[in-house]
Amino acid sequence: MNGTMYGLIPAAGLDTRVRPYSESMPKSMLPINGVPNLQRIVELMRDQVGIEEIVIITGYRAEVIEEYFEDGHSFGVTIRYVRNTALHKGLAWSVLLGQQWIRGEFVVILSDECYVNSNHHELLDPA
Repeated sequence: MNGTMYGLIPAAGLDTRVRPYSESMPKSMLPINGVPNLQRIVELMRDQVGIEEIVIITGYRAEVIEEYFEDGHSFGVTIRYVRNTALHKGLAWSVLLGQQWIRGEFVVILSDECYVNSNHHELLDPA
């Protein structure tokens, strides 16, 4: 790995599959054992992969995510946001939108994935 490793988290879906739970917040902000899942992903990127710069692609209820994480400082990272206003274009479009802030290698973790005992640290030393 050369240079900065970036994190990219697509969190722009409409969250229709988990309604009514997602009526007031994005699915990624639903708590797991008292902690929003998206926070768990940010911390995983920071702690296991050493990522300091994260881009979160937001859409539905974007303000909930942006107000919670702000600039990322209180989580030990820098967070930038890109709003996906064309949600019908899907996941690949969200990933493409992040390119304006990414200048090198990056890790994508979907905002609704939940990990226990992750091996993401192995990304730093691929075999």
